[in-house]
Amino acid sequence: MKREVASKDKEIKKIRKIKPYKPTFSTFDTAVIVVITCVMSLGFGYIIALRTTRGGMTASNSDDLKQIADVYNEIKENYYGDINDEQLVNGAIAGMMQSLGDPYSSYIGNSDSNSLDIKLDGSYTGVGIEVVNNKEGNIEIVRVFENSPASKAGMKPGDIILKLNDVDYTNKVSSELSKKIANYNNKELKFQIKRDNQIYNFNVKRSNIIIKSVDYKIYNEDNKKVGYIAVDVFSKVTYSQFSDALKQLEKENINCLIIDLRNNTGGYLTVAEDMISLFLNKDKVIYQIQKKASIKKYYSNGNDTKKYPIVLLVNETSASASELMTSALQEQLGATVIGKTTFGKGTVQELKKTDTNSEYKITTKKWLTSKGKWINGVGIKPDIEVDQNDQYFNSPTEENDTQLKKALEYVKNK
Repeated sequence: MKREVASKDKEIKKIRKIKPYKPTFSTFDTAVIVVITCVMSLGFGYIIALRTTRGGMTASNSDDLKQIADVYNEIKENYYGDINDEQLVNGAIAGMMQSLGDPYSSYIGNSDSNSLDIKLDGSYTGVGIEVVNNKEGNIEIVRVFENSPASKAGMKPGDIILKLNDVDYTNKVSSELSKKIANYNNKELKFQIKRDNQIYNFNVKRSNIIIKSVDYKIYNEDNKKVGYIAVDVFSKVTYSQFSDALKQLEKENINCLIIDLRNNTGGYLTVAEDMISLFLNKDKVIYQIQKKASIKKYYSNGNDTKKYPIVLLVNETSASASELMTSALQEQLGATVIGKTTFGKGTVQELKKTDTNSEYKITTKKWLTSKGKWINGVGIKPDIEVDQNDQYFNSPTEENDTQLKKALEYVKNK
Protein backbone atom coordinates (compact mmCIF):
# COMPACT_ATOMS: atom_id res chain seq x y z
CA MET A 1 0.00 0.00 0.00
CA LYS A 2 1.42 3.36 -0.99
CA ARG A 3 1.01 6.58 0.89
CA GLU A 4 1.51 9.76 -1.04
CA VAL A 5 2.49 13.22 -0.05
CA ALA A 6 2.60 16.51 -1.79
CA SER A 7 5.18 18.58 0.02
CA LYS A 8 8.15 20.91 -0.31
CA ASP A 9 11.63 19.40 -0.47
CA LYS A 10 14.86 20.35 1.29
CA GLU A 11 15.91 22.33 -1.77
CA ILE A 12 13.42 25.07 -0.94
CA LYS A 13 15.24 27.78 0.95
CA LYS A 14 13.97 28.56 4.41
CA ILE A 15 13.04 32.12 5.24
CA ARG A 16 12.37 33.75 8.55
CA LYS A 17 9.17 32.78 10.32
CA ILE A 18 6.52 35.39 9.82
CA LYS A 19 3.62 34.65 12.05
CA PRO A 20 3.20 35.23 15.74
CA TYR A 21 1.03 32.31 16.74
CA LYS A 22 2.31 29.54 14.54
CA PRO A 23 4.44 26.86 16.25
CA THR A 24 8.04 26.88 15.01
CA PHE A 25 9.74 23.71 13.78
CA SER A 26 13.40 24.37 13.16
CA THR A 27 15.80 21.69 12.09
CA PHE A 28 15.21 19.85 15.33
CA ASP A 29 18.94 19.24 15.45
CA THR A 30 17.94 16.42 17.69
CA ALA A 31 18.03 14.43 14.48
CA VAL A 32 14.48 13.58 15.25
CA ILE A 33 12.61 16.14 13.24
CA VAL A 34 13.77 16.23 9.65
CA VAL A 35 11.61 17.92 7.04
CA ILE A 36 11.28 15.55 4.18
CA THR A 37 8.85 15.61 1.35
CA CYS A 38 7.92 11.98 0.95
CA VAL A 39 6.55 9.00 2.80
CA MET A 40 7.34 5.31 3.00
CA SER A 41 6.06 3.12 0.20
CA LEU A 42 5.78 -0.47 1.35
CA GLY A 43 7.51 -3.12 -0.67
CA PHE A 44 10.07 -2.80 -3.40
CA GLY A 45 10.91 -5.85 -5.50
CA TYR A 46 14.08 -5.80 -7.57
CA ILE A 47 16.18 -2.75 -8.37
CA ILE A 48 15.57 -1.99 -12.06
CA ALA A 49 15.00 -5.70 -12.66
CA LEU A 50 18.55 -6.58 -11.65
CA ARG A 51 19.19 -9.38 -9.19
CA THR A 52 22.35 -10.35 -7.39
CA THR A 53 23.53 -13.92 -7.94
CA ARG A 54 26.52 -15.84 -6.69
CA GLY A 55 28.54 -15.00 -9.78
CA GLY A 56 27.44 -11.43 -10.26
CA MET A 57 24.34 -9.73 -11.64
CA THR A 58 21.93 -10.80 -14.34
CA ALA A 59 19.35 -8.72 -16.14
CA SER A 60 16.20 -8.98 -18.17
CA ASN A 61 16.35 -8.96 -21.97
CA SER A 62 16.69 -5.19 -22.06
CA ASP A 63 19.92 -4.02 -23.69
CA ASP A 64 20.03 -1.07 -21.32
CA LEU A 65 19.89 -3.28 -18.27
CA LYS A 66 22.47 -5.61 -19.77
CA GLN A 67 24.93 -2.71 -19.97
CA ILE A 68 24.49 -2.07 -16.27
CA ALA A 69 24.92 -5.75 -15.47
CA ASP A 70 28.05 -5.93 -17.66
CA VAL A 71 29.68 -2.97 -15.89
CA TYR A 72 28.76 -4.39 -12.50
CA ASN A 73 30.28 -7.75 -13.33
CA GLU A 74 33.39 -6.11 -14.81
CA ILE A 75 33.97 -4.16 -11.61
CA LYS A 76 33.36 -7.25 -9.48
CA GLU A 77 35.80 -9.36 -11.46
CA ASN A 78 38.60 -6.95 -12.36
CA TYR A 79 38.70 -3.95 -10.00
CA TYR A 80 42.03 -4.10 -8.18
CA GLY A 81 40.78 -3.01 -4.76
CA ASP A 82 38.24 -4.20 -2.25
CA ILE A 83 34.60 -3.82 -3.24
CA ASN A 84 31.59 -3.21 -1.04
CA ASP A 85 28.66 -4.75 -2.91
CA GLU A 86 26.07 -2.66 -1.12
CA GLN A 87 27.91 0.60 -1.84
CA LEU A 88 28.27 -0.40 -5.46
CA VAL A 89 24.54 -0.94 -5.91
CA ASN A 90 23.65 2.16 -3.92
CA GLY A 91 25.98 4.21 -6.11
CA ALA A 92 24.12 2.97 -9.17
CA ILE A 93 20.81 3.99 -7.66
CA ALA A 94 22.17 7.43 -6.75
CA GLY A 95 23.41 7.92 -10.30
CA MET A 96 20.05 6.99 -11.79
CA MET A 97 18.22 9.41 -9.50
CA GLN A 98 20.64 12.22 -10.35
CA SER A 99 20.30 11.59 -14.09
CA LEU A 100 16.58 12.41 -13.93
CA GLY A 101 17.38 16.08 -13.38
CA ASP A 102 14.50 16.29 -10.91
CA PRO A 103 15.32 18.07 -7.63
CA TYR A 104 12.76 15.94 -5.78
CA SER A 105 13.96 12.52 -6.96
CA SER A 106 17.08 11.52 -5.08
CA TYR A 107 18.98 8.76 -3.35
CA ILE A 108 18.87 8.86 0.42
CA GLY A 109 20.85 5.79 1.40
CA ASN A 110 20.72 3.80 4.57
CA SER A 111 18.77 6.02 6.91
CA ASP A 112 16.98 5.76 10.16
CA SER A 113 13.48 6.08 8.77
CA ASN A 114 12.25 7.12 12.21
CA SER A 115 14.31 10.28 11.90
CA LEU A 116 13.38 10.88 8.27
CA ASP A 117 9.64 11.24 8.54
CA ILE A 118 9.07 11.94 12.21
CA LYS A 119 7.71 15.40 11.53
CA LEU A 120 5.20 13.90 9.15
CA ASP A 121 4.38 11.17 11.65
CA GLY A 122 3.56 13.86 14.18
CA SER A 123 5.02 11.97 17.12
CA TYR A 124 8.24 10.43 18.38
CA THR A 125 9.76 8.88 21.48
CA GLY A 126 11.93 11.31 23.40
CA VAL A 127 11.92 13.96 26.10
CA GLY A 128 10.39 16.86 24.15
CA ILE A 129 13.22 19.29 23.51
CA GLU A 130 14.54 20.97 20.38
CA VAL A 131 18.26 21.75 20.47
CA VAL A 132 20.84 23.56 18.36
CA ASN A 133 24.45 24.62 18.66
CA ASN A 134 24.37 28.31 19.54
CA LYS A 135 26.94 30.88 18.37
CA GLU A 136 29.23 29.96 21.27
CA GLY A 137 29.13 26.32 20.17
CA ASN A 138 27.12 25.15 23.17
CA ILE A 139 24.12 22.87 22.87
CA GLU A 140 21.17 25.08 23.69
CA ILE A 141 17.52 24.16 24.16
CA VAL A 142 15.51 26.38 21.81
CA ARG A 143 12.13 24.78 22.36
CA VAL A 144 10.45 22.64 24.98
CA PHE A 145 7.29 20.92 23.79
CA GLU A 146 4.15 21.57 25.74
CA ASN A 147 3.24 18.86 28.29
CA SER A 148 6.41 16.92 27.47
CA PRO A 149 8.59 15.15 30.07
CA ALA A 150 11.17 17.94 29.72
CA SER A 151 8.52 20.58 30.31
CA LYS A 152 7.17 18.80 33.36
CA ALA A 153 10.69 18.38 34.74
CA GLY A 154 11.28 22.12 34.50
CA MET A 155 13.65 22.40 31.54
CA LYS A 156 13.35 25.69 29.62
CA PRO A 157 14.36 27.30 26.32
CA GLY A 158 17.76 28.91 26.75
CA ASP A 159 19.09 26.14 28.98
CA ILE A 160 22.60 24.98 28.00
CA ILE A 161 23.09 21.22 28.14
CA LEU A 162 26.42 20.37 29.75
CA LYS A 163 26.10 16.64 30.36
CA LEU A 164 23.85 13.72 29.52
CA ASN A 165 24.17 10.67 31.77
CA ASP A 166 27.44 12.11 33.13
CA VAL A 167 28.96 12.37 29.63
CA ASP A 168 30.32 15.83 28.78
CA TYR A 169 28.63 17.43 25.76
CA THR A 170 30.14 20.91 25.97
CA ASN A 171 32.31 20.46 22.87
CA LYS A 172 29.99 18.27 20.81
CA VAL A 173 27.45 18.94 18.10
CA SER A 174 23.78 18.84 18.95
CA SER A 175 23.11 15.90 16.62
CA GLU A 176 25.31 13.68 18.80
CA LEU A 177 23.14 14.47 21.79
CA SER A 178 20.02 13.89 19.72
CA LYS A 179 21.11 10.47 18.56
CA LYS A 180 21.99 9.49 22.10
CA ILE A 181 18.54 10.50 23.34
CA ALA A 182 16.81 8.77 20.44
CA ASN A 183 18.73 5.51 20.82
CA TYR A 184 18.92 5.34 24.61
CA ASN A 185 17.58 1.99 25.81
CA ASN A 186 16.52 3.02 29.28
CA LYS A 187 13.61 5.35 29.86
CA GLU A 188 15.23 7.82 32.26
CA LEU A 189 17.90 10.31 31.21
CA LYS A 190 20.01 12.48 33.47
CA PHE A 191 20.66 16.02 32.21
CA GLN A 192 23.01 18.61 33.65
CA ILE A 193 22.23 22.09 32.40
CA LYS A 194 23.38 25.64 32.95
CA ARG A 195 20.86 28.44 33.40
CA ASP A 196 21.83 31.99 34.40
CA ASN A 197 25.27 30.74 35.52
CA GLN A 198 23.62 28.20 37.81
CA ILE A 199 23.95 24.43 37.40
CA TYR A 200 20.83 22.25 37.57
CA ASN A 201 20.24 18.51 37.26
CA PHE A 202 17.12 16.94 35.79
CA ASN A 203 16.05 13.32 35.61
CA VAL A 204 13.72 13.02 32.63
CA LYS A 205 11.86 9.95 31.40
CA ARG A 206 11.36 9.42 27.68
CA SER A 207 7.79 9.09 26.42
CA ASN A 208 5.74 9.46 23.26
CA ILE A 209 5.72 13.11 22.20
CA ILE A 210 2.86 14.46 20.07
CA ILE A 211 4.10 17.31 17.90
CA LYS A 212 1.69 20.20 17.85
CA SER A 213 1.18 21.38 14.28
CA VAL A 214 -1.94 23.51 14.73
CA ASP A 215 -2.58 26.65 16.77
CA TYR A 216 -5.72 28.75 16.92
CA LYS A 217 -7.38 31.77 18.52
CA ILE A 218 -10.20 34.29 18.09
CA TYR A 219 -9.79 37.95 17.18
CA ASN A 220 -12.58 40.40 17.97
CA GLU A 221 -12.74 42.94 15.16
CA ASP A 222 -15.57 45.51 15.04
CA ASN A 223 -18.04 43.20 16.78
CA LYS A 224 -17.01 40.31 14.56
CA LYS A 225 -15.44 37.11 15.78
CA VAL A 226 -12.57 36.19 13.46
CA GLY A 227 -11.31 32.64 13.82
CA TYR A 228 -7.60 32.07 13.17
CA ILE A 229 -5.92 28.68 12.60
CA ALA A 230 -2.20 28.32 11.85
CA VAL A 231 -1.02 25.05 10.35
CA ASP A 232 2.69 24.15 10.32
CA VAL A 233 2.67 20.85 8.44
CA PHE A 234 0.24 18.24 7.13
CA SER A 235 1.32 15.40 9.42
CA LYS A 236 -0.58 12.33 10.57
CA VAL A 237 -1.89 14.20 13.60
CA THR A 238 -2.67 17.50 11.87
CA TYR A 239 -6.18 16.62 10.71
CA SER A 240 -7.42 15.78 14.20
CA GLN A 241 -5.81 18.92 15.64
CA PHE A 242 -7.24 21.07 12.83
CA SER A 243 -10.69 19.52 13.10
CA ASP A 244 -10.77 20.07 16.87
CA ALA A 245 -9.64 23.68 16.45
CA LEU A 246 -12.31 24.36 13.82
CA LYS A 247 -15.02 22.84 16.03
CA GLN A 248 -13.95 25.00 18.95
CA LEU A 249 -13.99 28.14 16.84
CA GLU A 250 -17.38 27.35 15.35
CA LYS A 251 -18.77 26.74 18.84
CA GLU A 252 -17.81 30.33 19.53
CA ASN A 253 -19.90 31.37 16.51
CA ILE A 254 -17.09 32.87 14.46
CA ASN A 255 -18.16 35.14 11.59
CA CYS A 256 -15.17 34.37 9.37
CA LEU A 257 -11.94 32.36 9.35
CA ILE A 258 -8.27 32.95 8.56
CA ILE A 259 -6.20 29.85 7.75
CA ASP A 260 -2.49 30.61 8.03
CA LEU A 261 -0.35 28.38 5.79
CA ARG A 262 2.72 30.60 5.68
CA ASN A 263 5.95 28.60 5.81
CA ASN A 264 3.96 25.37 5.68
CA THR A 265 6.11 23.13 3.50
CA GLY A 266 3.50 20.43 2.93
CA GLY A 267 3.04 16.85 4.07
CA TYR A 268 0.51 14.09 3.51
CA LEU A 269 -1.70 14.67 0.52
CA THR A 270 -4.52 12.65 2.11
CA VAL A 271 -4.39 14.80 5.26
CA ALA A 272 -4.79 17.95 3.15
CA GLU A 273 -7.68 16.24 1.36
CA ASP A 274 -9.46 15.49 4.66
CA MET A 275 -8.91 19.04 5.91
CA ILE A 276 -10.29 20.53 2.69
CA SER A 277 -13.32 18.24 3.02
CA LEU A 278 -14.26 19.99 6.26
CA PHE A 279 -15.23 22.97 4.08
CA LEU A 280 -16.71 21.44 0.92
CA ASN A 281 -19.41 18.88 0.18
CA LYS A 282 -19.06 15.75 -1.92
CA ASP A 283 -19.88 17.29 -5.29
CA LYS A 284 -16.77 19.49 -5.24
CA VAL A 285 -13.53 18.48 -6.99
CA ILE A 286 -10.61 19.41 -4.75
CA TYR A 287 -7.61 18.33 -6.85
CA GLN A 288 -6.54 16.13 -9.75
CA ILE A 289 -3.71 13.63 -10.16
CA GLN A 290 -1.93 13.18 -13.48
CA LYS A 291 0.19 10.09 -14.03
CA LYS A 292 1.62 9.61 -17.50
CA ALA A 293 -1.34 10.20 -19.82
CA SER A 294 -4.17 9.65 -17.34
CA ILE A 295 -5.84 12.23 -15.10
CA LYS A 296 -8.06 11.38 -12.15
CA LYS A 297 -10.27 13.84 -10.28
CA TYR A 298 -10.55 13.66 -6.50
CA TYR A 299 -13.67 14.87 -4.76
CA SER A 300 -14.32 16.14 -1.27
CA ASN A 301 -15.57 13.60 1.24
CA GLY A 302 -17.39 16.29 3.23
CA ASN A 303 -21.09 16.72 3.88
CA ASP A 304 -21.36 20.50 3.98
CA THR A 305 -20.04 23.64 2.31
CA LYS A 306 -19.10 26.42 4.70
CA LYS A 307 -20.89 29.72 4.27
CA TYR A 308 -18.66 32.11 6.23
CA PRO A 309 -15.85 34.07 4.50
CA ILE A 310 -12.42 32.39 4.51
CA VAL A 311 -8.99 33.93 3.99
CA LEU A 312 -5.83 31.94 3.35
CA LEU A 313 -2.52 33.50 4.38
CA VAL A 314 0.39 32.27 2.25
CA ASN A 315 3.96 33.21 1.40
CA GLU A 316 6.93 32.11 -0.70
CA THR A 317 7.47 28.91 1.28
CA SER A 318 3.88 27.76 1.36
CA ALA A 319 4.29 24.68 -0.80
CA SER A 320 2.63 21.62 -2.27
CA ALA A 321 -0.03 20.33 0.16
CA SER A 322 -0.41 23.93 1.37
CA GLU A 323 -0.87 24.99 -2.24
CA LEU A 324 -3.33 22.17 -2.80
CA MET A 325 -5.49 23.36 0.10
CA THR A 326 -5.16 26.99 -0.97
CA SER A 327 -6.18 26.29 -4.56
CA ALA A 328 -9.12 24.08 -3.60
CA LEU A 329 -10.66 26.63 -1.23
CA GLN A 330 -9.91 29.48 -3.62
CA GLU A 331 -11.40 27.78 -6.68
CA GLN A 332 -14.29 25.89 -5.09
CA LEU A 333 -15.27 28.10 -2.16
CA GLY A 334 -14.24 31.55 -3.32
CA ALA A 335 -11.78 31.93 -0.44
CA THR A 336 -9.51 34.98 -0.62
CA VAL A 337 -5.75 34.44 -0.74
CA ILE A 338 -3.57 37.08 0.93
CA GLY A 339 0.22 37.33 1.14
CA LYS A 340 2.90 36.45 -1.42
CA THR A 341 2.98 34.05 -4.36
CA THR A 342 3.47 30.49 -3.11
CA PHE A 343 6.47 28.30 -3.87
CA GLY A 344 5.03 26.30 -6.75
CA LYS A 345 5.48 22.56 -6.24
CA GLY A 346 3.05 20.46 -8.21
CA THR A 347 4.56 17.00 -7.96
CA VAL A 348 4.13 13.99 -5.68
CA GLN A 349 6.99 11.85 -4.39
CA GLU A 350 7.16 8.33 -3.01
CA LEU A 351 9.88 7.05 -0.72
CA LYS A 352 10.92 3.49 -1.55
CA LYS A 353 13.10 1.03 0.27
CA THR A 354 15.39 -1.57 -1.24
CA ASP A 355 16.04 -5.06 0.10
CA THR A 356 19.08 -3.69 1.93
CA ASN A 357 17.09 -0.90 3.64
CA SER A 358 18.56 1.72 1.36
CA GLU A 359 16.06 4.44 0.52
CA TYR A 360 15.39 6.64 -2.48
CA LYS A 361 12.55 8.94 -3.42
CA ILE A 362 11.12 9.40 -6.84
CA THR A 363 8.59 11.76 -8.38
CA THR A 364 5.72 9.65 -9.68
CA LYS A 365 2.86 12.05 -10.36
CA LYS A 366 1.75 15.61 -10.97
CA TRP A 367 -1.04 17.11 -8.93
CA LEU A 368 -3.32 19.69 -10.53
CA THR A 369 -5.72 22.14 -8.93
CA SER A 370 -9.44 21.41 -8.89
CA LYS A 371 -9.74 23.25 -12.20
CA GLY A 372 -6.82 21.44 -13.79
CA LYS A 373 -4.03 24.02 -13.37
CA TRP A 374 -0.45 22.84 -12.79
CA ILE A 375 1.22 25.32 -10.45
CA ASN A 376 4.69 23.75 -10.56
CA GLY A 377 7.35 26.45 -10.77
CA VAL A 378 4.63 29.11 -10.87
CA GLY A 379 2.86 28.99 -7.53
CA ILE A 380 -0.44 30.55 -6.58
CA LYS A 381 -0.68 34.30 -6.91
CA PRO A 382 -2.58 35.88 -4.02
CA ASP A 383 -5.77 37.83 -4.61
CA ILE A 384 -4.29 40.53 -2.40
CA GLU A 385 -0.50 40.75 -2.44
CA VAL A 386 1.08 42.00 0.77
CA ASP A 387 4.78 42.26 1.61
CA GLN A 388 5.78 41.48 5.15
CA ASN A 389 6.80 44.39 7.34
CA ASP A 390 10.59 44.58 7.63
CA GLN A 391 10.21 45.31 11.33
CA TYR A 392 8.73 41.85 11.80
CA PHE A 393 12.03 40.16 11.02
CA ASN A 394 13.68 42.03 13.85
CA SER A 395 10.72 41.82 16.20
CA PRO A 396 8.29 39.02 15.24
CA THR A 397 5.18 40.26 16.99
CA GLU A 398 1.56 40.37 15.97
CA GLU A 399 1.72 44.16 15.85
CA ASN A 400 4.46 43.99 13.19
CA ASP A 401 2.78 41.29 11.10
CA THR A 402 1.61 43.27 8.06
CA GLN A 403 0.09 40.28 6.29
CA LEU A 404 -1.97 39.19 9.28
CA LYS A 405 -3.13 42.76 9.83
CA LYS A 406 -4.28 42.93 6.21
CA ALA A 407 -6.20 39.67 6.58
CA LEU A 408 -7.95 40.93 9.72
CA GLU A 409 -8.80 44.21 8.03
CA TYR A 410 -10.19 42.37 5.03
CA VAL A 411 -12.44 39.90 6.88
CA LYS A 412 -13.91 42.45 9.27
CA ASN A 413 -15.35 44.25 6.25
CA LYS A 414 -16.89 41.12 4.75
